[in-house]
Amino acid sequence: MSPMLLLVHLREFMQRYLSGTAFFGVIWPLQRFVLEFHMPFFALRKGGPRQDERDSGFEEHKKCMPVRRYGELENFLLDAPDDAPEFVHEGQISILVSGYDEWFWRAYCFVDTHFESRESTTEYLDSQRDAPSGGVLWSETPIWNPRQYFLTVLAIRFRWITKEWASIAEKLNRRLRKYVGCPLFGLSYWIPDDAELIGGWQETNVFTPIERRVLFDNQSFDVTRELTAALELLRLLHNALHILIQAWETFEDRELHCFLQEEDDVLRKAFDDDIAGHC
Repeated sequence: MSPMLLLVHLREFMQRYLSGTAFFGVIWPLQRFVLEFHMPFFALRKGGPRQDERDSGFEEHKKCMPVRRYGELENFLLDAPDDAPEFVHEGQISILVSGYDEWFWRAYCFVDTHFESRESTTEYLDSQRDAPSGGVLWSETPIWNPRQYFLTVLAIRFRWITKEWASIAEKLNRRLRKYVGCPLFGLSYWIPDDAELIGGWQETNVFTPIERRVLFDNQSFDVTRELTAALELLRLLHNALHILIQAWETFEDRELHCFLQEEDDVLRKAFDDDIAGHC
């Protein structure tokens, strides 16, 4: 299929990819079909920052903004003070499959790899492996059915994305555990009215009246800075994951039936079990 016939859909596809949009969709325009998914994610990597060299066309503080951003974790989130710095990188996986029917179609795939060199076009061509599937499928034995190919690649990339999210979740769960336990994260202190100041401050708990809680911090506001950084990171990850799940649920409710025949309950259950087992 000539790219000119898909100009509108390719433009929308590129816009979603560059903007880091979460989207799963099926379109049937003028006797053609368009299947696409876009999955944003965050990758946690040690070592120096890996800058995305692509220019987004936008400026911030008179500097060109890259397509994807990165941020360094605060020292208190590292496993040890002398550990190598760790960086959270934005990433995106976008796939589009389009054609006239189940015998004449093509696929487009964009995967952000600026934070590592695990995937490259040259390696896939030399090894004769299928690039959109991350090398799981072989180019010599392709899946000819576009719907089956789309769902297979989607399931493979879902598993890959899940590993990236699980890596960040495990890191934050281990390092932020000390903040869990009371409304002010275990860092507020109070003195009972009828108690002498013996042994210093007394730690609060969930049953302490709010008016008797006093946040304790040093002159450098280290505790406040740590809490602010932790909450900002958690909010960023929570919002991104919520948007991704919402996009998938919309696709599942409205368009997943396009891939599965009503009488094929076995195939539907197998697909649901595969997705549920890796998300």
